[in-house]
Amino acid sequence: MSELLFGVLGPVVACRGSVAVRLPSGKRRLVLAVLLLHADDRVDREQIIDVVWGDRPPPSAVNLVQKYVGEVRRALGLDSRTLESVGHGYLLRVSPEQLDSGRFVRLLAEAVQRRVVGDQAGARLGLGEASALWRGPAFSGIETADAVTERARLDEYRVRAWEELAELDLSRGENVPAIAELSRLAAEHPFRERVRELHMIALYRGGRHAEALAVFQDVRRLLAEELGADPGPRLRMVHEQILRADPALDSAGELPQPVLSPVCQLPSDIPTSPAASPSSTACSRP
Repeated sequence: MSELLFGVLGPVVACRGSVAVRLPSGKRRLVLAVLLLHADDRVDREQIIDVVWGDRPPPSAVNLVQKYVGEVRRALGLDSRTLESVGHGYLLRVSPEQLDSGRFVRLLAEAVQRRVVGDQAGARLGLGEASALWRGPAFSGIETADAVTERARLDEYRVRAWEELAELDLSRGENVPAIAELSRLAAEHPFRERVRELHMIALYRGGRHAEALAVFQDVRRLLAEELGADPGPRLRMVHEQILRADPALDSAGELPQPVLSPVCQLPSDIPTSPAASPSSTACSRP
């Protein structure tokens, strides 16, 4: 039997090989999503009840959770060891490679490493494969504190992948696609200074100097009004380079890399190795 794969980078889906598995709907699918959110970790029954019914569970909630878990187990063809009852909770054993989120983070780490060693073509290919795994917000439809935290963590990696792609475009002199992508990213993540920095460089290289300077003024105003802060040193440096028409900004080539904050840093223990429909994307295993 083909390996079971799960997609959580969007609505929760499951596949065997390239074939989508018909999942239970409603509360049953929500139970599966909670188990995947805590894959390889025991989920307390009360935690599931809280996610499914909030502060108004029915008197039969315990029995219903047991029933829903059984239906999920049957729908996925899982044995009692893979989806196991443990004390007053349940544990779903899933490897990182069975989750599209796990494959995404691995592909991103590999792409960053390829870029470090000068393999820009390989890096771009890997980043494209990683980005294609996304079908929407991670764990779409689940708004628990744990889900929100995991969504933010994965979204941080997703934006990092987009930044890497934009940097590769700029390093190859492809300013037009970089401008389009960075304009979108800046609108979605207005406080992300690396995006703003790259956007300014792309606009400058595209001959749109006034717009590049306007980006700096916009982010400076936003930071002051919303955070009471000033732009960081890298952003100020690019602004000064644009003002004096520094020739270093004109040439395509590898851009200097930012110093990553801990939340941006990719996991160090991920092993490295040398546009799709929702189901095929989630079921792909690069």
